[in-house]
Formats: sequence, C-alpha cells, structure tokens
Amino acid sequence: AAAVLWLAGAALVAGADAALADCAARALSSEPSVVEGSSKGGALPGLQCIGFAEDRRCCEELPVHKVKAFLQYAVNHDKEHLASFDVVLAGAEQALAAASVSDECSDVAEAMLRPRLEVVPMLAQRALESLESVEHLVLSSLCSYCFPEGEGESLRITKHDGPAARQLSSFAVTAQATHRMLREADLATLALEGEAKRCVPQYLVDLQSGSVVGGGASGDADAFQASVEAVARLRRWPLDRRRLSASFRAEAAEHFEEDFFEFAERLLAALVGPAARIAHQIQLLSLAVGGRDHRASGHSVARLLWGVASSSEASPSGLAEDVSTLHASAAAPQAPAGARGGAADDDGDAGSRFGMVVLISNQTELDIVHELLSRLQGPRTLILEDVCGDALEALGSGCHGGGPQQSRCLAPAHAAWIARQGSGVRVAWRRHGSTRSIGHTAWAFAASFWGEGCSVWLADFRPEKACPGVQPLADVLGGGVVPGARLQLVKEPARLLGLPKEAVFARVSGEDEQADAGAASTFADQSFATRLAEYIDFHHRGVAALASDPDADVPVLVYSCQPYAQCGGQGDRLNGIVTAFLLAILTRRVFLIDSESPLPLQMLLVPRLVDWRVRGGLPATALLRQHHYHDKRRQFEADLGKLASYPDKTLVLTMNYRMLRVLFESSALRPEAPFTS
Repeated sequence: AAAVLWLAGAALVAGADAALADCAARALSSEPSVVEGSSKGGALPGLQCIGFAEDRRCCEELPVHKVKAFLQYAVNHDKEHLASFDVVLAGAEQALAAASVSDECSDVAEAMLRPRLEVVPMLAQRALESLESVEHLVLSSLCSYCFPEGEGESLRITKHDGPAARQLSSFAVTAQATHRMLREADLATLALEGEAKRCVPQYLVDLQSGSVVGGGASGDADAFQASVEAVARLRRWPLDRRRLSASFRAEAAEHFEEDFFEFAERLLAALVGPAARIAHQIQLLSLAVGGRDHRASGHSVARLLWGVASSSEASPSGLAEDVSTLHASAAAPQAPAGARGGAADDDGDAGSRFGMVVLISNQTELDIVHELLSRLQGPRTLILEDVCGDALEALGSGCHGGGPQQSRCLAPAHAAWIARQGSGVRVAWRRHGSTRSIGHTAWAFAASFWGEGCSVWLADFRPEKACPGVQPLADVLGGGVVPGARLQLVKEPARLLGLPKEAVFARVSGEDEQADAGAASTFADQSFATRLAEYIDFHHRGVAALASDPDADVPVLVYSCQPYAQCGGQGDRLNGIVTAFLLAILTRRVFLIDSESPLPLQMLLVPRLVDWRVRGGLPATALLRQHHYHDKRRQFEADLGKLASYPDKTLVLTMNYRMLRVLFESSALRPEAPFTS
C-alpha cells in the first residue's frame, strides 16, 4: 500500500512542474492588469488548504467560488444521473419477464441482459464512492494554484493526493475487468448455432465487431500505474497552456476557473462513463427483446436493431423504399437553399448549359467589385467570394457567439452587398479553404446551378499579393484535381470585362512559384493520395495485429462519442471525425471510431478502405486518456504538440471542429504533413 501511494503521489508531482501556477508565471504576461496585484494576502473563504502557507495567494476569490459551485453542481448532477439508471434496469426486468412468458428467445435475452443488469449497480456504486476523490483532486489543484510555496516554484502536491488518484485508478481497472467479462459473454452468445442464432439481434453483432482497444497498458498492475499517470496528465494539460502565449496567461489570470472545470469534467466523465455505456446498451437490448421493437413487430426501429434482411417477418420494403428515395435525391445535383435555378437555367439544350464564375475575396477592393457588378448580370454569372486568412480568423474561438476573438473572425466582405443589389447575379461565400480547393467549390456551385454537363469559365479577381501562399488557379485546375469538372480559366479577365489591367493581381500560372522562396507550402493532392495509400496499408497491418493480440503495441487514436456525452449533432460529429482521422495519419496511429450514441455507427455506415470499428466500446482505463475539445478550438491548437508526442498507445479525442489547416500548419506535425514546397 505504501508503494502504491508513493507511485500515485510521484506521478502527480512529476506532472506538477509544467503547471507553473505561481505568481511568477503570471508576471511573465505582458498585460499590466495581470501583473498588478498578482500576489495577495490572506486565506480564501470556503477553501481549506491544509499544509499550504496561506499568507500569500495568487488568485481572486470569485473564480475560486465558481470552481466550488461548479463542483457541487456537477457532482449532484452525476449523482442524479447514476440514480436514473434504476429506471433503465427496471424496464429491462419487465422486458425479460414479458419474454419469459411467450418468447422462444427468452434464454438468449437473459444471456444478453442479465450480466449487464448485475454490473451496472456495482459500477454506479463505485462511481458514487469515487466522487469525493474527484472533488479532492480538483480542490487540491486549486490550493496549489492559489498558494504557491514561493516565486518560481512548481505546484505543491499534498500527501492526500496519492490515495485520491489511487481510488480513481482502481475504479478504472475494475470497470475495465467488467468490460472484458461482458465482451466474453457477448461472444459466447454470438457463437450460438441453430434456431438460437436467430434470437441474436444485429445490434449485438455490430456492437462486438471491430478491433479491441486496450487501456494503454497490459495487466492490471500496469493499467493501474498508467491510469495514475493519466490522471496527472488530465490535471496538468489545462494549466500548461498558459505558458504558450500572453493571451492564454491573461485569460487565465481572470478566468482560471475554466482550467479546473475541464479537469473536473474529464474525471467525472471517466467515472460515470462505464455505467452509462452499459445502461445505454441495456436500453437498446430491452427494446429489441420486447415491446414494439421486437424482431417480429415489423417496426422501423426493429428492422434496424435486428437487421433489415434478418427475417422475412421484418418486411423491409418500407425501409428499402426510403433508401431508394435517399439514393435518388443524392444523385440529383443540389444547390444551396434559395439558390436553385428555374427554367432559365436548363431549357433542355445541352449547349446552353454554361456559366461564368467570377472569383473575388475579402481582399478584393470594393471599387473593383462595383465595376464587376456594373458589367455582369443574370443567372449565368456566379460571384464567388473566397477567404484570405489563417484558420483562427476563418473559424476562430468566439466566431459562433462573440468573444474577444470576434474581430478576427472572417466574414463576407462583399457577398451580402452584392446580394442586395438585385442584379440577378448569383453570389456565394466560401467560409474557408481547409478542406477543398477553390476549383472544387466553384464546380460544385456551377453544377448545382447549371447542371453536371455545363461548361464553366473562371475569372479570377482575387489579389494574390494580399494573400500570399494562394495556389495558382491553373495548378488547381490542372492534373484532374477536380474529377469530371469542365472548368476553363480566363487568362485575361480584366481585358474580357473592360477593366483596367491592374484590377487583376492573381497569378494565372505557377511559373513564378519557385522564384518565391518565402511562399507558404501548398497542398499537393498527389502527395496526399500517396500518403493516404501508405496509411491505409499501415492501418490494415495495425488492425491485423490487434486482431491477433489486443495488447499488441499498436498506437491508436479513437474518436469517441459515448452515450449521454456531449457530441453535438451530425455536422459536429463528422467534423470531429475528419479532424481526428487526419491527426491519426500525421501521428502514425490506427484510427478508430467509438460511437454508440444513439446507435453503434457501424449499424449505419459500412467501413470501406479502413476498418474503424471498436469492439464493445472503449475500456474504462482508456477514458482517462480522453481529451475533450468540444467548442475548444484554441485549446486543441495549443495542445497539438502534446498530442503529437502522446506517450500512451491509446489516445481518445472528442471534438466538433474541422481543423485541417491547423494540423497542416502545426510545427509539431509539419514533418509528417503531406506538403510540397
């Protein structure tokens, strides 16, 4: 016990150096308001910091009270959440009772549900007992932040921190053992033959398909020690960020409570997550074995849970019709709402399907835009406003709801004004260029307006000198970068429209690219295609290694969306998945998706080039390696260096932003990024 306590305490002490939460750290800020009053005297009401010298403190009272209030609210919320599982368990017992009376599949239903019904109360009780440890670790961190031992010294770790970290790690190891037990029970159920096999819903088949993810260590002893280190990491990272820039230090001085909110949220999620996941599985299995979603009901949800083609009783014709309708609508060209063309766009003559896309940007002068609009009219013209700016300006912190960065967030400079002029010219705005080239965007709009077989001329009025690093349009259009597109470049757009020659600053060829040694690197599609092919081979080998040995030394990066967790809507999830996938490529990790909310993603999407499925969900110890960046764009960008060199073989991310350009531009990832000079 003494050795375990020492290990736990040592790991937290090792993680304390980087936190740098003393008064001297704040004095590094260039903001006068931060330096002024950085050291104050007196204890903090309501915060007991046993063993700390409270004659000098480095924090204000209000943020401390916010942390304490947040902890109280979060803990009470999780207690209520854990208690709510009793309703789920009662519903499952009713479903089993109903199945035992008249269903020949009652034995299989019992085998699927009973083990889960037995472990949820145990995990919920262990989680309740561990909530006090979360409160201790957060408040102890707060004491270390507010009462440093001396100028320039690191956070102090009390002797009580070791047992708290030990309890959380012990819970994670126990929950992981429970996870293994349930997986083995499910595999035994899936191995049933004969008539019993038809009693197994497709939900369970998909739930236990894919790669087994370990918790980052082999064996319970290793898992325990690794979990202690993971707790220290969760505690340390939020405080590390303030060392990166003056803006982070300035924000932390007045709003440092958010760092402790983040630490508390991650620990509480790791506690509640295992029981919540199993409770969610119980809900879906209960739906499948009883009530209106029984396999013989023919209900749409039943067809999904049991598999569309699992039984003639399911009568999947209705769902098939829905799928056919979706396929038909997906095949038709779609235009943005309110921008679809009428009869004038397509009169049945293939030769009349043409248009011109005029490219401007937020850096194009207003006088030029006025001149363009005086010469261009009608629905055969689209003015497409591009953006010139970095990723933070395009999609930065606060761009959705205001904030200190709002003034830097890119917005249309001309599109709204053009739309109000009533000239009949179509207008669109491209928010950022992190995902597709301007050629892709122009063709997508053109095809939606004028048909897939249209011919399109591109006139470029984007001032290249005001936006260095823009890839020449001829390079974008060449080499089949935009498959199937019929795009032609107007080489002298100013002359065509009768504008002064100086109105055009954009390059029309890449001949001068080599002369510009300081130009930013540009994305090369062929280079990325090569990198992607290499990664697919790497991924296949990694998945094969995990299939033969779940504890194999295979680094994985998992995008996770757990039941009852904050994942956002479909757009948020897809953005997070895309960002996590590219990060996995750049960090040489096998990319996987753990998404059970509301259904396992593999029930809705079939893996194609890479098998991203996670069998049975993530183990509890992996949850201590989950870093949550939902609506935390700047934090993700600040942590990229740490994510790139993450020490454990399992890394779990949750996020809702598409940040591809940030990944390409990160100095920590630049050696691996698919760029060419």
